[in-house]
Amino acid sequence: MNKTGLMLLNLGTPDNPEPEAVGRYLKQFLMDKWVIDIPFLFRWILVNLLIIPKRKFASAEAYRKVWSERGSPLLFNSNELTAAVQKKMPDYKVVTAMRYGNPSVEQAFLELQKNGCTDFTIVPLYPQYAQSSTRTATDECMRVAR
Repeated sequence: MNKTGLMLLNLGTPDNPEPEAVGRYLKQFLMDKWVIDIPFLFRWILVNLLIIPKRKFASAEAYRKVWSERGSPLLFNSNELTAAVQKKMPDYKVVTAMRYGNPSVEQAFLELQKNGCTDFTIVPLYPQYAQSSTRTATDECMRVAR
C-alpha cells in the first residue's frame, strides 16, 4: 500500500528577524515572477538595488516585534497545525512547508520521500487564489516534484 504525504504549505518567513536573513527572504520572495510581474532585468534592479537595501532593516524591525522565543509566529503556528492534523490523520505523513524560506518545499518533499510516501497531497494555507501566493506555490511544488 502506498503511503500518502500531506504537505501544509504556507507563504513563508525569514529564518530570524535580523536584516541579513530578512534580506534573503525578501529577495527570494520579491524575485518571484508571480510576485513582481515585470521583466527579469527590471525586477532584479528594483529588488536588489532599491527595495532590499532599505526594506531589510525596516522589515527586520517589524519581525522583531512579533518574534518570540519560539521563533516566527507563522512557522510555529504552522508546525502546531501540522502536529494537530497529524494526530487526526495517522495514516498520512504530514509536514509543514514554506514557499519562501524554511522549511522549503524541497525539504518537505524530501522528508515525505524519506518516510516512504509515494503519493502527495499539497494544501496551500491561503484564503483565496492569487498568482503571488497559490500560483507560485503550485509552480514550485511541480518544479520540485519533477
